[in-house]
Formats: sequence, structure tokens, C-alpha cells
Amino acid sequence: MSGKFLARASALSLAVLLAACGGDDDSAPIVNVGSDGSNPETSTGGDDSTGNNSGDDEASNTSVIALGTGSEGNFTQGQIEASTTNLAPGENDALLPGGKAVLQVSIVDQQNGNTLLTGEEMSVSFTSRCVDQGRATLSANPVTASSGIAQTTYTAAGCVGDDLVTARAAGAEASVMLNVEASEPLAFVTLPPEPNSISPTDTSGNATEARAPVSDVPFRLIDENRNGVEQQNVTFRLFPADSDSTLSSETGTTDSEGYVSAVVRAGSTHEVVRVIASTTNSEGEPIETTSAPIAINSYIPTERNFALGLNTFLPDAWRINGTQVEVRVDAADRKGNAIRGNTIINFTTSNGKITPDCELNDSGTCTVTWESLNTREARPEIVAYTQGERLISGTDCHLPSSDCSYEFATLENISTLVQSSSDNVQVTLTDAGGGEYCASTSTTINDEVDGPTTVAPPSGTTIEFSTTAGTIITESQASKTIGSGKNLVAESAYVACVDAEADATATEPSILKVVVTPPGGNPVEDFVNL
Repeated sequence: MSGKFLARASALSLAVLLAACGGDDDSAPIVNVGSDGSNPETSTGGDDSTGNNSGDDEASNTSVIALGTGSEGNFTQGQIEASTTNLAPGENDALLPGGKAVLQVSIVDQQNGNTLLTGEEMSVSFTSRCVDQGRATLSANPVTASSGIAQTTYTAAGCVGDDLVTARAAGAEASVMLNVEASEPLAFVTLPPEPNSISPTDTSGNATEARAPVSDVPFRLIDENRNGVEQQNVTFRLFPADSDSTLSSETGTTDSEGYVSAVVRAGSTHEVVRVIASTTNSEGEPIETTSAPIAINSYIPTERNFALGLNTFLPDAWRINGTQVEVRVDAADRKGNAIRGNTIINFTTSNGKITPDCELNDSGTCTVTWESLNTREARPEIVAYTQGERLISGTDCHLPSSDCSYEFATLENISTLVQSSSDNVQVTLTDAGGGEYCASTSTTINDEVDGPTTVAPPSGTTIEFSTTAGTIITESQASKTIGSGKNLVAESAYVACVDAEADATATEPSILKVVVTPPGGNPVEDFVNL
């Protein structure tokens, strides 16, 4: 390390008089002085032939403030006294990282023989490059002094090289040049990669800010005082070494706070990588650390992991405009990873209207709304499609080591719903034998192509069984509600069955009754004798 002087007193010093504001007749105003130390505002310029000494009286009521070291005959203007600890041995008083320097400055009255200015409070502020940057601290700043001495402690906290510290009070200045040796690197601090999960590089549409194929991996190099070490060369490499990903640069240099970053660019492989950062200390000893993992995943949708679903397949929609059905798409890639954004799904429908597209979110899901419109088909189709890939060959494709082959393809998924109706609902209750009784309920709509078409009643339709002089064997069978109807799309009716028996001791007829109530229509019923 090259030695540098801790205290090189600056020749920059200003002796300034500050005019006092307010006060009574006994206060001493502070005014400017000339470069020779004279007071141009109070000097008479010669003897007063009248013997009037009013000018001398005015001069005696002023103070000329200066900052420096010592006082009276030992006063040196424009300098700050620095008493140091933690010096670098043999390095000409260079301050070690984390070292301290006690800074002391005298506040004197030049009009009074450079005596210390006492009896009134004076505020002295200290500034420097490193203090302003937060790379050095002061125990007090500003310092309020009433004894004529202002003192504070300077601590190096990441500062390197020359740092000119300047004290200012009432327009006067004093300074000292401190020098801080470069920090000795001790260790790396690893910081979280941002982001820690990125997309493969060749994923269509993923080279964007929302789901980029790059990750910033920051490190901080610190010394024994946990301060950053600047201007230190650092090398990077990926682990595993045979990773398909790459680094934008294999070297970096720490900034003024000790920070340095590597940038990982994903390849096309699903994998987990880490960045290894390396440097050496002044003895040539290696310093190394490994980053947190970065996951590279979420490729493009694959045909086998592309699904379309509806929240109801039996909407009460016939002859009604605006009946809504939520349409949801879920997509995953060849490894089963959710497609995390930046994939657009398009939609079409054979009857009704539908939101034309949606973008997959970070869960690999997006939803749109289908609405009934000018109903003319009993069973309209909804189609979702996007670009992705389909499997050509291979098995166990979810395994990282698999060698499955794919080809790019347009993926399609089709769902059919039934535009059912609460109107014209019918129910028939029959004896199925063996004590079982089944109710078949349906409604008929007029398909534009197929003509009258019988379908199950809409979702939300309830079926209630009850008996007179009889018993329903399993009570849970007595009440049913048609759900989403996914399994009823191709059916012409909904069938509900119960086990019931007559009361052998009853004197009145034993009857089983069923009541069907659609969500938007009137109840219908039927009964049989037990």
C-alpha cells in the first residue's frame, strides 16, 4: 500500500467577520475584515484631529472570527487538528479502515489577539466527500461550542483515499486532509438474485421485463468492519459448470459500497444454477462464495398440459341474452411447470359471445367470460387455442434427464356446454325395481339445426323426494341439486334415484313424491305408489 499523509493542512482558510443581528448596546457585532486583517468599516484612516475616538469605540465592539489550531500566539489559521488512532504501521500516518481521528478546531477572535471565543455558543459544521457519501461518520455534527473549542470524532466507514474535511462557522473555514487506506477484503455477502426464477431464453414472448430470461445476482465484498471494499476485481462462474445458461460477463469490479453483480442469461433447459464469485486478498488468498439458486423454468405450453374448463356446463341460458359462464384455461410446460405469464390464449365460440383472449398469470391460469347471445344451438362449443409444442417421442418427460422430443404446434382444447332452460321442465318418477325409484327430469329446446332437443335442466335445479306412509331408506338421497353439469352435456336428462319402502302398518296409501324446481321456473312433480 502506498503511504499517504493523514493530516495535510489546507492552505484554504478564510477570516470572516459576521455582522451581529439584534442585541443591545453591549453586544459585540461581528463584521468583515480586509485581507490585511484591518476592519474597513471601523478604521478611521488617520488621526482624529478633534480627538474624537468614536471609531475606536466601534472597533472594540466587534469580533473577527477565525478557525484554526491553538490560540493567541500559537494560533494557526485555516487548519484542523487531527489526533488519530488505528494507523497503518509504517504507512506515514495513513488511517486504517474503521480507524478514528479526533478533529479539533479553535474558534478565535482575531480582534482580541486570537483569544478563544468564549461565553457564547457557536455552531461549527463539518463536511467531507466521504461524510457526504455516508462512507465516514462524525460523532457530532454540527458541534455547538461555548468554550472556543469544537471537537468531533471522524470514523472511516468505507472511505478510501484522500478525504478533505472542512469546518465552517460564521463564514470562517479550516480544513485537514485525511487519508484512509484501502480496505482489506474479508468475505462476500450474498444477496438474493432478482428475480430468482426466470424463463428459458428461447421461450416465445418471454424476453420481457415481466418474465425475462435474465437475473441479476448481487454480491457485496466487505472488510472486517463490515464496510464495503471498493475497486476490487471479482470473477464469476456458473455452477454446475456444464449449465446451459451463460453469464453476460465473467468479471466485475466492486463499486464504492463494495457491490458487484453478475447477470445470468438462461439457456433453453429447465435447471437450477448458482453463481460463484471469487477474489483474493492482499496476500493472494482466495475469497469465494456461492449465490442463492436461480430456477430456470416455465417453457411453453405442451399439448398434454393444456386444459379448458367451465364453471358451469348447464347454464340457464336458452332464449336469454347475457347469461354468463366463466371459462378458465390452465397450461403447463413439458415438465409440468405452470406457464408463468406472457402466453396469450385465444378463444372462439359457435354460439354466444366470448372475450377474445387472455394472458396466463404466474399460476399458469387465465379466465374469460362467455355470454349467451341469440341462442340457436343447444350445445355450443368453446375453443381455446395457443402456440406451444406436442410430444413426438419419449417417456417420463417430466424427469430432468429425459430425452423426449417435441415439435412446435398450435394447441387447441374444446369444451361443449348446454344452453338449458328453466322453462318446460318435466319429471317422470318410475319404479326401478328392488325398492329403488328414479326420477328423470329434462327440458326441451328447439335447436336451429337439430330441431327439438332434450337436455338436462340447468345447474341449480333441485330434486326433492318425500313420502306419505312410507320411508326413504337413505335420508341423504332425499334431496339433490344439479351441479356444474360437466357429466350431463351429452345426456338428455338428469336422473336421481332413492331407495324407499311402504309403511306396512299404514291405513292410508303409501306414496313417494318428487318435486323438481329449476332456478328460474316453476316446480313440477310426479309420484308413485310404494
